[in-house]
Amino acid sequence: DTVFMETFVFTLNLEQIRRSVLVLRLQAHTPRKRTLGECVLSLRTIGPQETQHWLEFKPHSKTH
Repeated sequence: DTVFMETFVFTLNLEQIRRSVLVLRLQAHTPRKRTLGECVLSLRTIGPQETQHWLEFKPHSKTH
């Protein structure tokens, strides 16, 4: 099983989160670029509890 240990940081306020869509796309680049899979998650439909959960995430330490 392949594991990707990537970290992405986005600075968004509550209104920006509700207007956002998170797109995850897995692509192969050999011999040519092609999409292997894609997941689209609309953040507009999440409720207040889920929104608060995302806002409570703390940034990773700069030492990593």
